[in-house]
Amino acid sequence: MKESSHIHIKLLGLIALVLLAISSCVTEFGTEDFSFERLVVVDAAFTDEDKIQVVKLSYTSPLGFDGLAPLTGANVSVEDDLEEVINFIEQSPGTYSTIHPFQGIEGRSYQLVFVTEEGKRYESIAEPLVKSPPLEISQRFTQMDSDELDGNEQGLLFSIDSGDETGKAQFFRYAWNDAKQTTVPLPARFRDRIITVDRALIVPVQQDVEICYRFGSSTSLLLASTVGLTENLVLDMPIRFNPMDSLNFMSRYSIEVTQYAVSAEAHSYYRRLQRLSETNGSLINKQQGVVRGNVRFSDNENEIVLGYFEVSGASKLRKFFNPDEFNDEFTMAFVDFSRICNSSETSIPVSELSDGSFLISPDFLDRALRVYDFDLTNSNPPFSSGILFQAIAQCTDCRIYGELTQKPAYWID
Repeated sequence: MKESSHIHIKLLGLIALVLLAISSCVTEFGTEDFSFERLVVVDAAFTDEDKIQVVKLSYTSPLGFDGLAPLTGANVSVEDDLEEVINFIEQSPGTYSTIHPFQGIEGRSYQLVFVTEEGKRYESIAEPLVKSPPLEISQRFTQMDSDELDGNEQGLLFSIDSGDETGKAQFFRYAWNDAKQTTVPLPARFRDRIITVDRALIVPVQQDVEICYRFGSSTSLLLASTVGLTENLVLDMPIRFNPMDSLNFMSRYSIEVTQYAVSAEAHSYYRRLQRLSETNGSLINKQQGVVRGNVRFSDNENEIVLGYFEVSGASKLRKFFNPDEFNDEFTMAFVDFSRICNSSETSIPVSELSDGSFLISPDFLDRALRVYDFDLTNSNPPFSSGILFQAIAQCTDCRIYGELTQKPAYWID
């Protein structure tokens, strides 16, 4: 649940604020007017992926405090319907994980159990693990409604198709992450630094600024269901829309989509969270009530516990694309470096310095451009000379487009 955990937490925080506001019956109030009730919050997913499984436990915070407070010191375990117990240890405040990678098994049911330092025992309702079917990723150039623009916005829409012939998997949650690689055509090996009105330095660049990456991930709940359909198929489910201005100049693109096959109860819970999010926590529609999950306090089922212990099968797919693999409509709208990058080359006198830098006159610098390279053609101090190369910054430094980071482990060139 790594990709979408922050989404769940954000929505749970919204619920907590709604509950807090509803509990106050006065029209005007300050923070001190609230009788605050601390609530337990559960954020956990147990899947059939062979990985370290994680459970996050926290408490709601009073109005005026940011975020959630970690629930520390709990004894946490997951139990299956054959009475096998998987123990979790606290890796950081409020975050509990299995000691070794563990893979849930299709057909088994799993239940979260944890006991707080105060001895309060909480249990989730046992849920079966349903295998998630394979999925395919497709893309098309299209237009989407834009809140920022007056009309539609052009871009690439990535969608998925999936289907389960057994009919067991009918409810799905999706998460995605993507990466855009940008390779600038004129990566800077030198840069300029003006010292005085009549002196400037050309100094070597210490970092390789040729290739950068920009990363994205899910920011909302993405749900689908095949209930009521003639076939148990998810077809053309929209996952990720990339506006053209976010794709221009990229050299390669990758997207990974994870499909979680969840229970009907989990799907219903997420749908209610969605509706709450869509109303921005409006107190006008108070009949929505509390969005309760599947975790209960053993001694008092009326105690409100926020969050959900999700049991799910997961299937995922990562695909890579080059700009020339998209259709002609995309090609016509796509802006690449060949449209904007031109190099200016000037022969200039220089003074060589011992640290590999060169002293020049600022008169040779075009302030609309950026120095990106220098070629020493005649080394004969003090009368050396060379060729100064300049271009616009967008063509020389990839950090304009993303992070200067190591290539992701999953990346395929």
